[in-house]
Amino acid sequence: MESARPHLPATACARCGQDVDPLRAPRVAFFATSLRFFCSLSCYETFAESPLKLFPTRPEPLPARADRSWRQRTLATVRAAVEGEEPDREVVHAPLPVSGPSPFAPALCAAAAFVVAALPGSLWSVGLVVLFALLGLASSLWGMPARNLRNVEVWAPALGVVFASLALWVDQLDGSSAWLTRMGPALAVVATLLRLQLDRRGQDRLQRALAQVQRPLPATVWVAQENAHGGSTASLRQIPLAQLKVGDELRVSRGEVVPADGVVRSGRATLEGFVERQGPLPCEVGDAVLAGARVREGEIRIIASKVAQDCTLARMAELIEADQEPPFVLGASRLVARFGPLLLAILALAGWWTSAGRGWTQILGMFASLLLVAPLLGLRRAAAFPLSAAIASMGRRGIVLESLDALDRAGRTHVVALAAHGAITTDRPEVVEFELLEGSEHEASALVGMALSAEDHAAPTSPIGRAIVDHAKDLAASRTPLRRELWEPGRGVLAHLPDDQLLLLGNRQFLLAHGASVAAAETRAAAFEARGLSALFLALNGRVRAVWALRYESRAGARAALQRLFDLRVELVLISGDHRATVAELARTLDVTHVKAELRPDEKAEEVRRLKETGSLVAAVAPLRRHESFLSAADVAIVLDIPNAVPDEAYIGIASRDLRDATAALWIAQGARRLAWRNSLWVWCWGGMLTLAATLGLLFPALASLAALTLDVLVLPSNLRFLRRLEAQLGRGV
Repeated sequence: MESARPHLPATACARCGQDVDPLRAPRVAFFATSLRFFCSLSCYETFAESPLKLFPTRPEPLPARADRSWRQRTLATVRAAVEGEEPDREVVHAPLPVSGPSPFAPALCAAAAFVVAALPGSLWSVGLVVLFALLGLASSLWGMPARNLRNVEVWAPALGVVFASLALWVDQLDGSSAWLTRMGPALAVVATLLRLQLDRRGQDRLQRALAQVQRPLPATVWVAQENAHGGSTASLRQIPLAQLKVGDELRVSRGEVVPADGVVRSGRATLEGFVERQGPLPCEVGDAVLAGARVREGEIRIIASKVAQDCTLARMAELIEADQEPPFVLGASRLVARFGPLLLAILALAGWWTSAGRGWTQILGMFASLLLVAPLLGLRRAAAFPLSAAIASMGRRGIVLESLDALDRAGRTHVVALAAHGAITTDRPEVVEFELLEGSEHEASALVGMALSAEDHAAPTSPIGRAIVDHAKDLAASRTPLRRELWEPGRGVLAHLPDDQLLLLGNRQFLLAHGASVAAAETRAAAFEARGLSALFLALNGRVRAVWALRYESRAGARAALQRLFDLRVELVLISGDHRATVAELARTLDVTHVKAELRPDEKAEEVRRLKETGSLVAAVAPLRRHESFLSAADVAIVLDIPNAVPDEAYIGIASRDLRDATAALWIAQGARRLAWRNSLWVWCWGGMLTLAATLGLLFPALASLAALTLDVLVLPSNLRFLRRLEAQLGRGV
């Protein structure tokens, strides 16, 4: 009997997600430390056409001797496959920098062309200039994949070098070889080489940033086994990551990496922050987690909501290439890049028509100048690069989004509505003072027991209810039977005691709406509110008997986070359901002047809609729990959490739940949008003028090369500087 064929667990195709046998995949792309498998040649070619080049154009050089552990891992994988064992490795979803030919040879050829062009004009010197120019062009394109050579922004300037060389040769044959004409091919090679090197440098840095967004995932996961009724059991089984499905229950323990996006079903843990400044992130039942997060302490079970390439961070790296409606500035650049050859042909015909009566030297020079100054590469990179850099920087610090529309809206935001409790402060208050207006200590314990029962029956999950529960535990208060409880969100609780006394527990507006007077507690409540505390009243049969002072702890770095928005000249609106005096005191410490207080949850959403009526885009910042209507009313929702399902994709999720990251998202989005528009306007205006001048025959190839250099040097390095700025701000904790 023949032995079994070697096999490995199936992995997903990097393009379509179909299961692929790693040992028999039709196409495999090699990365520095991992392999990516494809189910067919078409998937490989489609993936290869990515404008951002999400995988290397050629195999990377071997790593240094100190970092050759990948060889041992590869040998272990092959040996395990032959022996029928399961290899223990990590799956790495990470694009690599773009590789390319060395600029040394093209630069040497260009220098030689300059030296020969400076000599007295003769047929042999012109021939050498043309030879060196063409050699420099060939060496700059040598080793570049065929798919890149098909891009119009690559072959157009290369063709411009050829036409410049032909113009020089024809001019020499006519016996009128001018010095400026002899310099044309050499300058064209320099312009083409510098353009490619600037673009390759920026692309390399961008791919490194994108590589850090997608974190390594474990090769195997522990999944709860299903019982006969389709439910999960306590027993676990280990399966390959490729077999993980949406809805599976996973166990992630201390030191392990979360293998998929999901929601915590049970357990409690702390996760490592996305950047060092964030520190550990607490995680409990109901919280969402991202794939790639590492558990520092504890153990959790999560229900997988997104797996494999559908994970949020994996999808973020592909947003620029996604088939969705892009922002206008990016869509216009895509349109011109797509129809660039047709536009060049039309301009060339127009230049031919306007060149009637001129010699072949002028006509060929016009073609060369047009191809050299056409800003096709600038148009492609002007908008795509800043937006990609913004996505990479956001993903590295746990800021997630589902669409470019959310990024574009965040970049156009002029008004930010902040939920006071949840965004500025935590949404878990604590009782700091309790004032009994009349009665003995025994009656105080009884009143606390009534409040405990009211919150326990009507609003057991509300933050104030939890604070009352903690306070009742400190006083050892027991629950009082209640009936006919009625909870009004954002206001309070109404209930009846066994002797039909009416119990009211809530804020000032709630008691006044039900006919209870708060005059007896007004002085004490005003003192609490002047200190920034929230007052909670309890009344029996219309008489106030007690008042609590609740304190909401301010989030770490709240003032510094808002300063970022002040620097952006964004209007801030603080929205809360608390009393105006309490909110005003909080706003005073934050230098916020626009306050909306004493609002119910539905009124908060209505206030956001009124802000939108001014014509400005409004961003709302709040946790998802208890703020769904408030967030959905805004143009872009910045959720201090990782939303599992939202009706609108125009949201930005903050995995760290940190207000500083929320304001950093707005700062990054606005910076990327400004740079994209500035680059695009510069390319359209200056590039358009140069193209028109070249079409009319007003530019020689030498002048066209210098003009093209000014455009590339201004646009392409600005993208790289923006990425460096983001990385620098990220290191300091934006």
